Amino acid sequence: MTSAAQYDPDTGTMFTVTVNAGSEEGGKFEYRLDGAKPYKLLTGPISAVYGSLVEIRAVVNDGYSFEWDDERATGNIIALTVTSDEDLTGKFSPPAGKVSNLIWTLMMPIYAFFLLLILQRNRRREA
Repeated sequence: MTSAAQYDPDTGTMFTVTVNAGSEEGGKFEYRLDGAKPYKLLTGPISAVYGSLVEIRAVVNDGYSFEWDDERATGNIIALTVTSDEDLTGKFSPPAGKVSNLIWTLMMPIYAFFLLLILQRNRRREA
């Protein structure tokens, strides 16, 4: 996705800001350039001219939390002046119950497999 930033013919310099956060289940990202309002939904990399101020905020779904892996962040928002390509990383964390439900869902086929083995063994003993 290309943002509202325009190519600067004087400098000829455009940079890309990319956000990596793993699962989208925990929320979404919004951004704005040079203080423009309102924030726009982030759907891909942001293209910006050298010196642009880019603000990206994580909009967290109920029960989830979010943390940027960057010291420039304040809470769910990171602001930076574009001087080069940037790869930003953050993580949405599910609520505690959500993790246990996920583990149960992943383990269920294994439990079912062993249950079938036990039932099969018992049938052989009875025969």
